[in-house]
Amino acid sequence: MAKRLVNGTDEDFRRIEKDRQEINAAYDNGYSTDTVDSELNTPDLLDRVDKYGFIHNLKLPPQLSDVEQKRNNIEKLREIKWRSMIKDWSKHCVLSKQRYSDKLISRVFKGIPNSMRNVAWYKILDIESQIKAQPGIYEKMKDFARKYSLELRQIDLDINRTFRNNYAYKKRYCQRQRQLYHVLAAYSVYNTEIGYCQGMSTLTALLLMYLSDEEQTFWALSQLMSNIKYSMHGLFKSGFPKLIRYSDKHEMIIKTLLPKIHKKF
Repeated sequence: MAKRLVNGTDEDFRRIEKDRQEINAAYDNGYSTDTVDSELNTPDLLDRVDKYGFIHNLKLPPQLSDVEQKRNNIEKLREIKWRSMIKDWSKHCVLSKQRYSDKLISRVFKGIPNSMRNVAWYKILDIESQIKAQPGIYEKMKDFARKYSLELRQIDLDINRTFRNNYAYKKRYCQRQRQLYHVLAAYSVYNTEIGYCQGMSTLTALLLMYLSDEEQTFWALSQLMSNIKYSMHGLFKSGFPKLIRYSDKHEMIIKTLLPKIHKKF
């Protein structure tokens, strides 16, 4: 969007400024009774919400199935192990040396317990060091974005269709939507090579579900994009170079290992 406005007319910029003011005001004012989703008034709503906050069409069973109960018991045991490991984190993870214990790697691959994901992601993404190294940057970027980001309209459009089947994001301009708007807007002026790209709202909304804190979510997103271990930057920058490489590699693998299937496409 920014590139399209390089040679924009005065009318273009007036429209952008008008949009900016309206969008900022909507998120500043927050949840309004004028934007109530009729489903929120459904009496059995909470009976249709799962442990992740997603709303189902039908009422969920009052009891777990045998398979679900077994999975739940395994997760509780893993949670105990994760709590013990978090207390002795330096033994299992030395980020400065990119060193991880075999136990940590194994437990990550088995799946981080839902209740431990906020702490685990905070530790693994080294969010604390990012905040300490760049104090106040998030608030500065958030303020700068309100005044100058050219991505606010697209961010707002995408938030309106991001996880709307999740209780936390169901209400228009609710707290979670406001936090998501702040983080995405701030990042759009922090990483100007990417700015904002569709798909970032879903990733950031998921991080926000677990981390809850705006600044922590901002730096988690930054780590995933720019840290060499994750390097998601190329999946979202203009031209999607990394995504194209992955797609080409995927096609090559299918062609080599599953030639009959490849011929069908």
